[in-house]
Amino acid sequence: MRVTARIAKLVMALAVLAMFFNCLPSYAEDAAPSSSSDFMKNLPDVVAQIGNKKVSADEFRQAVRVAEARRRMQQPNPDNPPPPLTDKERYQLLHMLVESKALRILANESKVKIPKATVDKVIQKEIDRLGGEDAYAAMLKRMGITKKQHRQMRREQLLERAFAQSQVGDVSVSDVELRQQYERLKKAGKLNAPERAQIRHILILARGDNEKAWDAAKKKIDAIRKRIVDKGEDFAKVAREVSEDPRTAKAGGEMRIGKGSSESEFEKKAFSLPIGQVSKPFKSKVGWHIMVVENRYPAGELSFEQVKDRLRSGLEAMKRGKAFHEFLLSKMKDMNVKIFVKPPSETPAPKSDLDSINSILDGAS
Repeated sequence: MRVTARIAKLVMALAVLAMFFNCLPSYAEDAAPSSSSDFMKNLPDVVAQIGNKKVSADEFRQAVRVAEARRRMQQPNPDNPPPPLTDKERYQLLHMLVESKALRILANESKVKIPKATVDKVIQKEIDRLGGEDAYAAMLKRMGITKKQHRQMRREQLLERAFAQSQVGDVSVSDVELRQQYERLKKAGKLNAPERAQIRHILILARGDNEKAWDAAKKKIDAIRKRIVDKGEDFAKVAREVSEDPRTAKAGGEMRIGKGSSESEFEKKAFSLPIGQVSKPFKSKVGWHIMVVENRYPAGELSFEQVKDRLRSGLEAMKRGKAFHEFLLSKMKDMNVKIFVKPPSETPAPKSDLDSINSILDGAS
C-alpha cells in the first residue's frame, strides 16, 4: 500500500476549501441554498482564528457552497442529487476549514519544496485529460481564475500533500486485524453485495435550459462515440482525454454501480446493455453520456479472499491518515486556534473524525 492513499484523501479534503474559495465553478451555481438555517444566519463576522489569521463568516459560507457543489459533482447518480449539508455537517466543516488553514500554514513553514517541473507535469496532465489547451482555458473561465492562480493552487496542493507524507512513517496490519475487520463488516451486513456492473462511461456536461449548450454537448458526444466505434480507439484512453466527469475521468471512466440504487437511465443502461457494446448517447440531468459494460457480477456475500487485499489497503491507509491527523491536531495546539461559533442545538463538538470529515465532501451518509 502506498503511503499516499489515505493521506492524499485527507489533504484533498482539507485543501479543497482553500483552493476554491474565490473560484466556485459554474456547475455549483444550482447548488441548494446553504444559509437558510438559524445556525448560518446568526454567524459572527469572524468565525475562527488561527494565530493572527482570521476566518470570516463569508469564507465559511463559501466553504459550505463549495462542499455542497463538490458533493453534487461526486454523486454517482446524477439523476438523484444529494441534499444540502445539515447544520451538524456545516459545523464539522468549520472545524475542517480551520484545519485546512492550519495545514497550509505548517506546509508553507516547512522545508518541503515542490520543483517547478513537478507543477508543470501535473498541469500538463490536467490539460491532456481535459482534451487540450482550449478545454483547459474553458475550465479556467468556468472557475473564474487565471492560469497563474490555477498554477499556484496546484503548487500549494502538492506542497501540502508532500508535507503530510513527510510526517507519517510506515504502518502494518496483522492477519488478525484483517480477519477481525472482515467479521465486523460481515456481521454488519456490509459484505452483501447486490448485482453489480463494471462499466466505463464518458460524460459531456450540459446543465440548465440552454438548448445551444445541450446541442453542442450532443454533437461532441456523437463525435467521441465515432472515435471509439468507427475508428477503433480505446474507450478508456478517450475517456481520460475528454470525459467531464471529475470522479471517473482519470480512471478512464471506470466505475461500479449496484443494481437497485436508482431508477435512472444510467442504471438501466448498466444492466441492459450487452457486455462490450458501446451505447448510443443518452441524456441525464447533467449532460450526455456514452457507456460500455465490461462485466457484471451476481449478488452475494463477498468472501474473505475477495476482499482481503482491499481490507489491508484500507486499514493501512486508515492508520496513516489517523497518524497524520493526530500530528496536525497536536501542532494546532501551539497555533492559538479559536472557534467563535457555538455548535448547533444538541450537536456535540466534532471529534475530528476523519470519516465524518471526508463524508462532508464525498456525500457519504
